[in-house]
Amino acid sequence: MKPTMNMDTSVKCLGIQSNLKVAELDEIIIHDYKKRNKQWSSNVTSSFATTFAEGIIANIHSHASSYFVKRIGKHMFQVTYDPHSKTSEEMTQLDGPELNDVPYPRFRRIRNICIESDHTMVCDCCRFNGCGIFCEHQVAVAKYVYEAHDQSFPGFTHHEIIVQYWSSYMHLAYRDSTPDELRKNLHILSYNPVQRPKLRIAIPDECPIEEMDDIKEAIDRVINYEKEKLNLDLSKFDGFFFSNL
Repeated sequence: MKPTMNMDTSVKCLGIQSNLKVAELDEIIIHDYKKRNKQWSSNVTSSFATTFAEGIIANIHSHASSYFVKRIGKHMFQVTYDPHSKTSEEMTQLDGPELNDVPYPRFRRIRNICIESDHTMVCDCCRFNGCGIFCEHQVAVAKYVYEAHDQSFPGFTHHEIIVQYWSSYMHLAYRDSTPDELRKNLHILSYNPVQRPKLRIAIPDECPIEEMDDIKEAIDRVINYEKEKLNLDLSKFDGFFFSNL
């Protein structure tokens, strides 16, 4: 579109651009559906999820190793994001000097996960409620429990993400060529989404129940600053404030 175009030409251009975008997305969906062998991912979801969703899932699995898990109750776990040492020298080696003493604070964060009676994993980060994919905290707890059984966590399946991330749903759900029964079932799944992932193994007695960590003030949880150097001088942060969230 250009300012010199008349209305008819502009409308035609917008229509062509929309059709091209639809065709491009359709090609991506067909590729995801027909070529399911994603060489770059070994997760159990890789053959069923779209490339977009699998990229998110692969990233979640890679980040889960940065979390420390402890059992704080019969069905409760505490997950702490604390990948770094407290010394500035070690933090510099891990993060690089560009992330130290810059207006980009990083924090140690604690999340609580409850395993309900039906083995559903409820995390207080509420990631699943927002995007329909499990979070790093749930993966970290699952790994912890499986390791207590001397087993390797195989990963959550595609049944534990919302159906809109399935390549089969994206390709078949509302096509005229899709059998009516299949379309109906996919439609029902989309309107009755899975709520959260499940821990498909019992919590063993070998997992000791420990005392939960206290939630500290944000200034005590900052990773890439030393509290003494910061000295409560927040003038270097433009519009920045601390909270316990």
